[in-house]
Amino acid sequence: MTLHRVISHSAAKIPKPLLYFFAYLGSISQSGPPLKWLVGHNLHHQFADTPKDPILPTLKGLNHLLGQFNPVAESEFTKILLVNAQSPFFKDRFLKSLDDYHYFYTLITYLVCFVFFGIKGVCIFVLGNIGALAGTSIITYLAHVKKLGSSDHVMPNSSVNMYGLFLFFFGEEIHNNHHAHPKAISNSEQPLQVDIIGSILNLIKT
Repeated sequence: MTLHRVISHSAAKIPKPLLYFFAYLGSISQSGPPLKWLVGHNLHHQFADTPKDPILPTLKGLNHLLGQFNPVAESEFTKILLVNAQSPFFKDRFLKSLDDYHYFYTLITYLVCFVFFGIKGVCIFVLGNIGALAGTSIITYLAHVKKLGSSDHVMPNSSVNMYGLFLFFFGEEIHNNHHAHPKAISNSEQPLQVDIIGSILNLIKT
């Protein structure tokens, strides 16, 4: 919710305590620290379903579940980085610290889990991280397979909308609409398109 729609696309402005809390959760779940996530995801939107797409939605199986990324030419990465550097998120000290000290934050979280919940808590935390990474990878792949969904908008990529999966992906599966309108708070445009994340953002936006 935060790394994707709030930070990567500036779809909604939310209170800073919530921004920091959700950005921290997203970072330690191995989805990637916020500013690197912002650049990588914007590269995905620019090069979706091309050989330069850094998220490689065409990967299948274990490689995709492990979050493999396609190396992008340094010039392209630099260009996107410079464009996004205008974002106020690049000037935010806490978000920058999540990038600079990503592994430190993760290690501290592991230690806190161990102190309060023992090895069982650490195992639950690890399983949660694997689930978050796998879920992100799976939805990225499925939402770019034309035969698994339909398109409301003609796009230069193969993004699709998949119905009935909102309980699992909370609205991220309405992916064709998202690629058409990446800065929209909600991906829902039709009666049967349920976007839980969009509803939450509409409630907490400032």
